[in-house]
Amino acid sequence: MRNSLKLLSALVALGGAGLYGCVSSDPPAIDMKETEAVVSRQTDQDEVLYDFGKLIRAYTGKSATHPYYLQIKPITNDTGGGAGLPSDITRMVSTTIDKIGAPMVNVPYDPQYLSNEIGLRGGIRLGNKMPDIVIAGAITEFDKDLATKGTSQQLDLSVPLGQSSADASAEKRSDAQESRMTIDFGVLSYVTQTSTGAHTSNTVSVRKENKTSGWAFSIFGTGFGMTGNASRSQGVHAAIRSLVEVSVVQLLGREFRVPYWRMLKGAEPDRLLIRTIKEDIDAAGSEVIADMILGANGYFQDTYPRDSAKAVGAINKVFASAKIDYNATSLATIPTQALLDAWIQMPITDNMARHYEIAKRVASAPAPKEPVASKAAAVQAPLRLNVSTSQGQYKAGESMVVTLDLSNGAHVYCFWDQGGKTVSRILPNRFRTESLVKSRRFAIPSGDMRFRIQVEHPGSADTVACFASQEDLADRLPSAVKSVDLEAIEGYTLDKIRSLFAATDAGVAEGQVKIQVK
Repeated sequence: MRNSLKLLSALVALGGAGLYGCVSSDPPAIDMKETEAVVSRQTDQDEVLYDFGKLIRAYTGKSATHPYYLQIKPITNDTGGGAGLPSDITRMVSTTIDKIGAPMVNVPYDPQYLSNEIGLRGGIRLGNKMPDIVIAGAITEFDKDLATKGTSQQLDLSVPLGQSSADASAEKRSDAQESRMTIDFGVLSYVTQTSTGAHTSNTVSVRKENKTSGWAFSIFGTGFGMTGNASRSQGVHAAIRSLVEVSVVQLLGREFRVPYWRMLKGAEPDRLLIRTIKEDIDAAGSEVIADMILGANGYFQDTYPRDSAKAVGAINKVFASAKIDYNATSLATIPTQALLDAWIQMPITDNMARHYEIAKRVASAPAPKEPVASKAAAVQAPLRLNVSTSQGQYKAGESMVVTLDLSNGAHVYCFWDQGGKTVSRILPNRFRTESLVKSRRFAIPSGDMRFRIQVEHPGSADTVACFASQEDLADRLPSAVKSVDLEAIEGYTLDKIRSLFAATDAGVAEGQVKIQVK
């Protein structure tokens, strides 16, 4: 389990001379003499990469003090050839991450340390501040000297984007010599070193018109189109750097499940990613997502509580402003599509950061004292608790969201049993210290809970068990059980914890879900 909220992560923007999508046919030149020293210079791409970091901070609530830790494996040339190509582009990837800045923190790759951690521990302990993800990849294709004949030819490219397509074009003049190079990137879980499923494969086409001319290049792949030009030997490397920056942005956009296409001129939405985001919204529950949308738009939970008519009125104002044709009557019944449309259009402002601060304060506020009649009500109408996940099977390295459905508000305590090996408390936790759940549907993690429930052991039969009561049972639990969260509770099994709640004689309702790890 790593401190990284997967759903509402970041919004991505990337652009060079022209923005990716519809391509400018007359981009500014990169003009360098062969003997000219390389100097540092500010570019439009640098500014957009910086904005990318700002967008990640806005959508996730992450910051320089609560970052995403990222590591880069060596990115090498696996083509076995390619004179003039760099043999290693790891530094280019690292520089791109550094340009993005907070909340991304680049942790240098140390294979010996990694080997020792996995060998001695079988993985990284919960709660350790180790990298959340690892970027891996390689230069996988290189086709050199693809001669093109004729004058004023037009290169038209149509490439897949989810289930849609995006077009890029660039003009080829006279007898041009063309080379193409492809870079593949993927994201791995640091703990398991298995793929998270996020990947990109983009190609740069570099053309030289004649012996005395410079180079021209275009980038195409899943949703991108870009042109540029450069002089002589600098051309290939300038094109490669542009390809790396484009690919890293797309990769992180997919990893954090965010609408990275929003700032890409002419780009179409990634429909496969949208389908995944819809599943995440369904798992989190409409009230949770609506609350985040309200916060992003300046309606905060301390003055617009979820269960109020005021909050319903506010969400309808958001829908109207975003031209979403839906009129809500309750936050709990808003359809997924309306929430998705509003979420994609959330404004990137300081309101987002304030929303996370308020959400954390509201969640950690002392619970109101229960009225005396509440115990009698509990006897007359026993609590009902159902625990579920979006799927019954997960691959090692994947993250899950646990959904609670309650008959009414209650104090809830949830534990994750990893195949009988360890038991960890996931609710309450250090990000949400209050056990009282007021809504009838609640997701773990959600809101300001900055961690993942990431399955780790292939072949394991995991269980998430939750215990609900209308009384706060914290004082009746052993110190080890109530003081350790998001880490293994030494000396306790799930059965032993179950017996502790049964012994309270407090009308405890239990719900559990079993997960098979492939």
